[in-house]
Amino acid sequence: MNVGLLEDDPAQAERMVTLLGRLGHRTEHFTTGTAMLESLRKSSFDLLLVDWELPDISGLEVLRMVRTIVDWHIPVLFVTQRDSEED
Repeated sequence: MNVGLLEDDPAQAERMVTLLGRLGHRTEHFTTGTAMLESLRKSSFDLLLVDWELPDISGLEVLRMVRTIVDWHIPVLFVTQRDSEED
């Protein structure tokens, strides 16, 4: 599976890339929403893992742009410390 990972914390990203690699998945890591969105214009992924809190734009905004501009059908999982019901 080809996974796009959007995570700005280097240690967290390294753990996730390592784990996904051990499971046989190819993972491309991005540290900003802008970088991921630029890549999505040229590349395709089977799954996106998106951090909610990012340095440039929110993960929620990345999701909106993926759904309206790129492809509605790409599965997206949020990786977040948020734990309230509203989130």
